[in-house]
Amino acid sequence: MQLLENMLKNYVILSCDDETCWYWAKISSTKGRPMPSNDAWIAATALRHDTPLVTHNVKDFEHLQAAGLNLITVPVSPMPLS
Repeated sequence: MQLLENMLKNYVILSCDDETCWYWAKISSTKGRPMPSNDAWIAATALRHDTPLVTHNVKDFEHLQAAGLNLITVPVSPMPLS
């Protein structure tokens, strides 16, 4: 437990608040763009805190760029063949 607590000191923990919930509700209720709940929470948190969302799966979030979501793409490196 102490190791985990020490490691988490290096990060900012973003708690869920009313504004984040409103972003989540808006994202989740978008017609024609169903989104898994976990992805909607990730996007809602990024929008709420005006922080970039770093992902390998841009296609999952790109429709939210019109709402102000800043996406940063990290390409997946191919696995080396052994």
